[in-house]
Amino acid sequence: MTTKTEQLMKSWTPLAYGLLQDTAKSYGGVVTYLELSDHVQSTSGQRTTMLLMNWIGPMLDLIAKQAHRDSDAPLASLCVKADGTIGDGYLKSIVATTGGEVEDLQWRAAEDRLACYQKYASDLPADGGQPTLTKQAKAKKERVTRKPVTEKTAGEVCPSCFMEKSLTGLCNNCD
Repeated sequence: MTTKTEQLMKSWTPLAYGLLQDTAKSYGGVVTYLELSDHVQSTSGQRTTMLLMNWIGPMLDLIAKQAHRDSDAPLASLCVKADGTIGDGYLKSIVATTGGEVEDLQWRAAEDRLACYQKYASDLPADGGQPTLTKQAKAKKERVTRKPVTEKTAGEVCPSCFMEKSLTGLCNNCD
């Protein structure tokens, strides 16, 4: 990173850290990369023309390391891509802070988000909450594990748009 980028990171990281702490106060809360980017740039008054993908990961890595040093919850897990999934860079943060192997990065992030909510949220369910994927990540995972083609799924009609579903059992218009 250049000196200008290092200066921006020094200015933006505490702002991002604070936003992630605020996000953790609501059970199920997440913030997207773009929302985090807009927040740090508008709050600091310091903008960049650098591509988001070139600086957001390193900033989240700094946040993950700071949270680990301070024995805080893994706040970087609250920042997701627009599709609700955690970025691949999160694995680097996990390895750098806690080590070990991760079989399912999305599930690990869900577990880490729960730790954030349990530390900060005032609206936890009575049972303390459960690790959950974001709505978008869950829907994406369900689309990947489609139903097998059977006689029953062939020719079914979608109850929403009344069009015939594909052989996978999904509606091309609604799912």
